[in-house]
Amino acid sequence: MRWIGWLLVSAALAGCSGGGSGSGGTTNSAPGSSGNAGNTAAPAPTPTPTPTPTPTPTLPTAGSFLSGATQLAPRFFHSATRLLDGRVLLCGGLEDASFLGAIPLPSATAELYDPSSASFGPAGYLAAGFRFSHVALLEASGSVLLVAGDLTGSVERYDPTGGGSFSQIGSLLEPRAQHSATLLPSGEILLVGGVSLQLSGPGAGLRSIELFDPLAGASLAGPPLPSARVGHTATLMPSGDVLLVGGVANTETLIYQVANGQLLAGPPLVIPREDHRTALLADGRLLVTGGSDASGHSLDTAEILDPGASAFRLLVAVMPGGGREDHTLTRLNNGTYLVTGGEDNAAGAAGADLIVPSATLFDPTTETFLALPNTSVPRDDHRAALLPDGSVLLSGGEDDAGHGMTSSERYIP
Repeated sequence: MRWIGWLLVSAALAGCSGGGSGSGGTTNSAPGSSGNAGNTAAPAPTPTPTPTPTPTPTLPTAGSFLSGATQLAPRFFHSATRLLDGRVLLCGGLEDASFLGAIPLPSATAELYDPSSASFGPAGYLAAGFRFSHVALLEASGSVLLVAGDLTGSVERYDPTGGGSFSQIGSLLEPRAQHSATLLPSGEILLVGGVSLQLSGPGAGLRSIELFDPLAGASLAGPPLPSARVGHTATLMPSGDVLLVGGVANTETLIYQVANGQLLAGPPLVIPREDHRTALLADGRLLVTGGSDASGHSLDTAEILDPGASAFRLLVAVMPGGGREDHTLTRLNNGTYLVTGGEDNAAGAAGADLIVPSATLFDPTTETFLALPNTSVPRDDHRAALLPDGSVLLSGGEDDAGHGMTSSERYIP
């Protein structure tokens, strides 16, 4: 975390020492005297200095965004995972959306943000060579699994002990990116949908499901999806099943039954959504924010699934700042949820996508949104991580020219 401190200005008062010769019986000549015996001048008055005012301290205020440390590399579509010791691991991503006007420029590096020094440091190179639009999962052991987002569909593990290292542990049945990956209580990982990944970028949407076992380093195929899902979310529900929301041009959701590996129809959304965000609230409600609808229009609405309900319901309150997708949704220590950035399709000049500068807080008690000050810079496809002190680190993102960003900032609740 980067604290914005204050400048202490002090003025040292220096006395002027005289240069008398001290001849005869004259001793301790006063400043400014001639030093001649019998002709001692009266001490000159010491001027009173004008005090230099101390600036008012600039301290973090509640609900503010503070510019932070500079990353070692530009990144968006990366992962940001808080480790057990409070540091945040940034992995892979894209450095530029279209390098030299041809293909995206992916990153093969990783770095660590240390809250104690508010700085980024190197964490080595990924075993896969590069990853973007992958999923990072924190294991109970404190290691981090990086799942696909490369050309071979590999899975690797980051071990933070002994200085930190990356090692490949297995491969998926097929390469995929923009998928969901859910860590199950058994330690297995449920992978759903996404897109195939090629040198030229993302390919066709996927209907496949697989269950990856980190111990065996291999996957088993699951039941196929009725249609491909891209930009969806997968949430482990209190029932132990996984709810798949959005990523298709209709309101259908699916329930993956962990016990038997079967798919069932789930409670429908009110509005089709893609590239939205979901959060399981403390009381079992499921919150869905933003995304884009079937026509590609970015949404400022949110929906709630109540426990035991047969369908989602649309909230009366909308998110301040207009529609947004590819934003972040982070639970704060006080139980509210921070929403930052994203993009609003075709909302900019001449129909261009607008990188959203606004932020908002969702209050689960009142089911309302509170407008916050804008982020330090607009960010899209960035990442957010809750820090040990309760602030939130926002890292990287894409600017309106398609370039990755090296800047970071913190939200102070």
